[in-house]
Amino acid sequence: MIHNWAEYVGSYWITDDRDAQEYARPIGITTRDTADLISEGITDGCCSRGDGFSLLQLMRMRGRNLRIPPNQTRL
Repeated sequence: MIHNWAEYVGSYWITDDRDAQEYARPIGITTRDTADLISEGITDGCCSRGDGFSLLQLMRMRGRNLRIPPNQTRL
């Protein structure tokens, strides 16, 4: 849908599945993962860098399989 339907032009595919990202990006679908969304939240002033990094770590501790930068300065 996001690739073929005109009403979804400019939409993002949000996924933490690396295979899904590798499929989508080459065909022109913009993807975001949880770390990207946290980073955008930091940029927009919704949370601090430390809080965003802590949230990602907590999500990992609770069983989410997601990308976490090596340190909070990389968010």
